[in-house]
Amino acid sequence: MPFSIFNNYRARGTSPLLPALLALLLILPVTAAAQKTDLIKFKNGDELTVDIKEFERGVVRASTIGLGTVYIEWEVIDSISTNKTYRIELASGTKLLGTIRPAEDGTTLMLRTGDRQQEIEFSDVVSMARVKRENAFWDRIDGSVQLGVNYASGSEIGQANVGFNASFNEEKYIVDTKFSSTVTTGSSKTDTRRFDWTVNYARAMENRWFWIISSGLNSNDELGIELRALGGGGFGRVLLKDNTKKLTLAAGLAASRERRSGEFGQSQIEGMINTNYALFHFSPTKTDLSLDLSLFPGITEPGRFRGNIDAQMRWEIIKNFTWNLTYYLTWDNQPPQGAASEDMGVSTSLGYTF
Repeated sequence: MPFSIFNNYRARGTSPLLPALLALLLILPVTAAAQKTDLIKFKNGDELTVDIKEFERGVVRASTIGLGTVYIEWEVIDSISTNKTYRIELASGTKLLGTIRPAEDGTTLMLRTGDRQQEIEFSDVVSMARVKRENAFWDRIDGSVQLGVNYASGSEIGQANVGFNASFNEEKYIVDTKFSSTVTTGSSKTDTRRFDWTVNYARAMENRWFWIISSGLNSNDELGIELRALGGGGFGRVLLKDNTKKLTLAAGLAASRERRSGEFGQSQIEGMINTNYALFHFSPTKTDLSLDLSLFPGITEPGRFRGNIDAQMRWEIIKNFTWNLTYYLTWDNQPPQGAASEDMGVSTSLGYTF
């Protein structure tokens, strides 16, 4: 293969605690190399045989024999040919499923679903994800794990944090889980712990609408919450999605129950509002920014209002390894007696994506 592919097309190499660690141990050993049977033809006539993983945010991620994982910019591709099944999302929000064959010109893709064929403009494609039905369950999971330790000798305050997230994608739905835990210890105060674990099921509808079922467990010593269980659901919409950013908004109802001072209180009904903004840049290095805001206005407890903000900036330092900067803010205007009304923190960590 000519070395000009790399010069002309900037194809680059990618470079609580128990649940996260167990999940990592289970997932990493079962990843297997996929067959390199997909063919990408470039606009200058060069060709590359790969295994296409996904197209997202203007870049195709693919694995190769001998070269590892590469990123190829969408605008330099002339045609794609694969017998694997992909879910394609258009700028209008329409989702299609099928295999891809070259079209007669270089401006369209030929999508084949059974006996049907449909031409799609290259410029109209927002994302393309592999639907790996023929693979083992574990091979169809994407995610990351993070681990960080911070210590200040002057204040003798240390902090350990761990995070884990994974998603399972199908044609019409996504199941994802996210876990984060922080332990802060110091000589001047009692150790404090916080964790948050959520599991979500989202199913796509027409015109970028979706419905979602959400459940979670969380705890926060600063806010006086020993354990909170929550379950709810609602509807949402993808307000914006292109090759560099995505914005979603969802709203619904949730039922929750809290344990304070060793006793569970009564169940309560709350409103549930969530918005998420994600931004991505590929050059000069892979950078991800994610902002998540969740609000829970009280319904059976009028006047109570709580919420949380989670923000993360992630930079890839070498293949599949990242450096992460995380900020969180959690608040409750009616905390238990003697507890703080808000908890805020900033942490750094190293991560691995799979």
